[in-house]
Amino acid sequence: MKIAFICVNYNNSNYTKEFVDSLLIFKKDCILKIIVVDNASEKQDLIKLDQMIFPDVTIIKSSENIGYFKGLNVGIDSINVAEYDFIVVGNNDLVFDENFISNLTSMSFNENIFVVAPSIIKLDGTHQNPHILKKFNKVQRVYRHLYFKSYYFSIILQKSYNMLRLFLKQSKKEKYVEPFEILMGYGACYILTPHFFKDSNCLEAPCFLMGEEGVLANQIARFRGKTVYVPALIVIHHDHTSIGKLPSKTMFDYNREAYYNYLNNCRLIH
Repeated sequence: MKIAFICVNYNNSNYTKEFVDSLLIFKKDCILKIIVVDNASEKQDLIKLDQMIFPDVTIIKSSENIGYFKGLNVGIDSINVAEYDFIVVGNNDLVFDENFISNLTSMSFNENIFVVAPSIIKLDGTHQNPHILKKFNKVQRVYRHLYFKSYYFSIILQKSYNMLRLFLKQSKKEKYVEPFEILMGYGACYILTPHFFKDSNCLEAPCFLMGEEGVLANQIARFRGKTVYVPALIVIHHDHTSIGKLPSKTMFDYNREAYYNYLNNCRLIH
């Protein structure tokens, strides 16, 4: 099989090297293409990137920071997607399990499966997939409506929720062992099947950052596709190595823009 891995680097090339190193062991299992899109990192980080000798890796440098999905699209545009069995897109702070390729290449997906969401596990063992199982119910919509009313109110609401959740029964994402359909996979990593590209040539990217899950869910729904969560495909995630450096108010603004974009487009589809 022929598989492309595309990630975006922004001022954390050390993680990019880890990302690449975890993939190079798969050269014996498939025809491998690795593409790193740099989103206008600072000079020192670019020097580190240039000093890394990456066989089978293409580094594309953007002259400006164009955001997450737009950065991934630069990588997608650089290849002929029709040549690949799968295209894996995501953050650069990922490390792929040694059985990732063998498990992926042993699977086949129906023509309505556009995206595969892997099991994304943080260093503390937290499972980030399955992210959203189904559309938001009324209570969830009201919560988010109140949350995005103002930045300072969101802080109060989040603290209240964090206290309340100690007394709520939390679902265990790690309990899932079989693949099943979900609404949204976590945005750190997606596997695009060839069926995704029958109706689309890129990832829609109306927002600079955050909310990619909702944008992709709407894109898939518009063409009657599906996302399936596959627990056997394991990816370790360092989590928030780039956006964790952003001010919390900036993050709130990005999230609010993304959420309302999702709602507006969701109404158009459904």
